[in-house]
Amino acid sequence: MPEQWINPVAWSPRLVAQLMAKGWRTFQLDLEGGLHSAETIAWAIDHLRACAGELVVRVPADDLPLLRKLARLGCRRFMVPGFSSIGELQAVVRSVRECSDEARIVAMVETAALMDAIATIARIEGVSGVHFGLVDLCRDMGVDDWRDVDQLPREVIAHAGEARTRGLAVGTYMLPPWRDTHWPRHFDVHSYVLSEFALPEVSASQLSQ
Repeated sequence: MPEQWINPVAWSPRLVAQLMAKGWRTFQLDLEGGLHSAETIAWAIDHLRACAGELVVRVPADDLPLLRKLARLGCRRFMVPGFSSIGELQAVVRSVRECSDEARIVAMVETAALMDAIATIARIEGVSGVHFGLVDLCRDMGVDDWRDVDQLPREVIAHAGEARTRGLAVGTYMLPPWRDTHWPRHFDVHSYVLSEFALPEVSASQLSQ
């Protein structure tokens, strides 16, 4: 079964406990745009560690000081959007792994050019996976509506298969209407935002119970 990630957006002990009771174990802390305070970040790290949850921290490539700080604080799984070249990604991975050789990077693929470079990305030590950033990728490829699964580029599926054969875990954002389509089966990681998705194998109505 694919790994399920949830971004709760608003972090609180009660919400995390409710989600874990429903079966969620891997939480995404999105730090792009400075939405969370230093106190919230520290709390999320400590709380998930204490309750045996997994944390994936999403930090843009241009915030290297924060990436390094989080690696020193014990974060081990990072999703990195916003790198513009393979060279920039290599520099980020190298810098983060100077702080922790256990750190693993999931590189966000947000342009057609980066999608075509998956073979090169797979050779970077410390990169454990790729995550297709559909909003930016579809914009780059001229797709009008990324939320319409029938418009999603078939090239993504082909490159997802290539990444998997090269030993990378392959993930992407998911929406509820896609659940019964072919789309989810091509990915090892399904990344959800609480405000628009329910639970793994659970209907949206059950979330509020």
